[in-house]
Amino acid sequence: MGKLIRHALADRYAREEQRNGYKPLKPLNVGIIGGGLNSAVGAAHFSALGIDGLYRIAAGCFSRNNEINYATAARCGLPQSAVYISGGDLLKNAKELDAVILLLPIPLHYETLLCTINCNTRIICEKLLVLNLQEALNIRRALTDINRLTITYNYLGYPMIRELKELITSGRLGAIKHFEAKMPQESYILTRSTPQFWRLNEKDPPLIALDLLTHLHRIIEYLLEIKANELFCVQNSYGRFDSVIDDMRLLAHYDQNIGGSFWVSKSALGFRNGMEIAVYGGEASAIWRQENAEEIKIAYADGRRETIDRGSPLKIANAQRFSRFKAGHPSGYIEAFANLYGDIAKMIAGEKGAEITAIDSEVERMRFIETAALSAKSGKWEKI
Repeated sequence: MGKLIRHALADRYAREEQRNGYKPLKPLNVGIIGGGLNSAVGAAHFSALGIDGLYRIAAGCFSRNNEINYATAARCGLPQSAVYISGGDLLKNAKELDAVILLLPIPLHYETLLCTINCNTRIICEKLLVLNLQEALNIRRALTDINRLTITYNYLGYPMIRELKELITSGRLGAIKHFEAKMPQESYILTRSTPQFWRLNEKDPPLIALDLLTHLHRIIEYLLEIKANELFCVQNSYGRFDSVIDDMRLLAHYDQNIGGSFWVSKSALGFRNGMEIAVYGGEASAIWRQENAEEIKIAYADGRRETIDRGSPLKIANAQRFSRFKAGHPSGYIEAFANLYGDIAKMIAGEKGAEITAIDSEVERMRFIETAALSAKSGKWEKI
């Protein structure tokens, strides 16, 4: 009887996957550079890679500290024979891998990317790609095939962000008038919070723009498919580290006469991660908040208000591949990474419809960020 039940469940899952346009993919062998146990984001990536069985960690150089390197490998179930003491040594064996994943601090990305590009393997890089526009242009020139490089922007993996795009593109909100995108946090003003050392080595443009503003810019680019023409920016230091910019506020003029505002902060007490995207159209508005990521609140021009979630009859967000468990049991940050890795696996397998962030998008993002920094210095609107 148990065997019959298992076969019946397997048949049911197969039918659901087929109905939702999903088919099993062969697991990809990947090597990882960075992401050691002392990394802020490594554990999230490792967990996401294992959720859907689409990846196998086959090699790693997780840290320049040997103790951390081998301890991380043990945590991943990787034998010592597959652990390398340098990223260069791992890349010498990259021909055996389907892709190399870079989980390094942003200041270390550029040189490592150039070395990885020379190995002619697929590259998956944690955002942000590099520190400035010139580095992004150099990476673009070095790539003979731009599809070899993918950058992971975690929040694009949230199903309700994809549902929000469907609301916009279907015309349900009417013509888009303006938007607000914000990501306030409190980590640079909390007395018990200690940022990683490299985050306090301020850059130009400021690290908060590279860390937070880049997320918001990528989401708006994805949702509205428009470009900014000019912007005005004010930046300040309100937290415990006087030499570090920890608050930026921007106004932007976009194509199609759409107006936008951005706020990123690490000195906003009361916000653990207050990311919020609000899009205002002529027929309705829609608001998504990361801390309640499975809901979108819609307000209509006739006064009606509506809340939709993953249990509603949706177009995108309740597809089988996004619903690892039933509505009411929220998915979150790690599952969003897993959704992105699912997109990348589909792209590598030659399937269409995957949400991928490529180098040309990153070049535009760096233009936006450097223009914001210029505006903050000039005190004027600056054209992009």
